[in-house]
Amino acid sequence: MKKYVFFILFVSLFSGMYSQINKGNFLITSYGNYSKTQSDYGVSTNYNLTSGKYLDIGTSAGYFLNEKLCIGVALSYNRVKESRVNYLNFKYFQQEEWITIKSGYFLPSLYLSRYYKILNNFYLSTSVSVSYSKIQTNFETYYVGYPISNSNTVFVTLEDNELPYAYSVGYIDNYDYSGLKLTLELSYFFNRYFEIYLI
Repeated sequence: MKKYVFFILFVSLFSGMYSQINKGNFLITSYGNYSKTQSDYGVSTNYNLTSGKYLDIGTSAGYFLNEKLCIGVALSYNRVKESRVNYLNFKYFQQEEWITIKSGYFLPSLYLSRYYKILNNFYLSTSVSVSYSKIQTNFETYYVGYPISNSNTVFVTLEDNELPYAYSVGYIDNYDYSGLKLTLELSYFFNRYFEIYLI
């Protein structure tokens, strides 16, 4: 079973564009993207369930060097919270494991875009952006193992490696992220203030 909930918002503001691109124009863009997912798979003896919440919001500011080129800066914030569960059955013994993954980070970037006019108010643009950030991810794991009853079995002898147990582990992963991204965008300028675009 999979469940998805998405929320996407794009807002663009232009200075002095009048639906046309000119040298000296400014472009300010804000966006938001939120998703909530849940999926499960496996069989009764090895069952997995994953659920997550993901948030991506950001804003950018650009300046048109001429009628075709725009240079700018952007800043986004990404947050992830994911939970994973696994149930594993060994005949008369069952192990359950839960893991929670959390991270949140800001991602600054620089970009350069080139606009190609298709029709009146319609533009196709290509953008190259570079970004860098330090990302920290927190992991928390808890798992238990225990014998399970069987209605057809009166007595079960357990091996040493089948005795009940419970453990918890937590650790933090830090790493540097750098990215180079190429995007293609189709834009329509309604007026001097608003644009709608498809990536």
